[in-house]
Amino acid sequence: MQNKKKIVYILIISIVLTLILAGCCEDCTAPDNETPDLLGWAVGGEIGGNGIILHTRDGGDTWMQQNDSLLFDGVNFSDICIIDQNTLIAVGGLNSDGTYTVIKSEDAGETWELSGGDSLEDVSYECIFALDENNIWIVGEQGCLYHSNDTAETWTKIEVPIDYQQDHLLRIAAVSTDELWIGTDKY
Repeated sequence: MQNKKKIVYILIISIVLTLILAGCCEDCTAPDNETPDLLGWAVGGEIGGNGIILHTRDGGDTWMQQNDSLLFDGVNFSDICIIDQNTLIAVGGLNSDGTYTVIKSEDAGETWELSGGDSLEDVSYECIFALDENNIWIVGEQGCLYHSNDTAETWTKIEVPIDYQQDHLLRIAAVSTDELWIGTDKY
């Protein structure tokens, strides 16, 4: 029951953050019938279940499932990042087969593909944050912190202080490329 509450909590936070980020995009241009600040995405799923990606075009009044859930069998998405109105990156926890998921869409979520998988460790990824397409970070278990400077095509591991290398990094935010904030499960 505790895990279900955590999943619901993460989904709610993801929806709120996604709507905030969608509203903050300065360079977004939308199709003629859409307003950029009304676009939003949310992700979720249960361990062993199917991952889900939801999309709104009206500020959250209505949501539609954007993906075929069979494509994400066993995926537990934890966060999504909106680079621009077309480019999205979603991260997930450990899937039912013991792997992670980092996926990217370049067509506003119509299609998705695995992103930069060769350079990432098989751990659960909790959060993704982007200042822009050249400054994207993900965090996860075992002190994993990665940076991408090419819209998630490749990832470079950033070593964290030794005291945090076994911790579960839960959230990340950046003020600039020189000032990052990371939340962890360490007390």
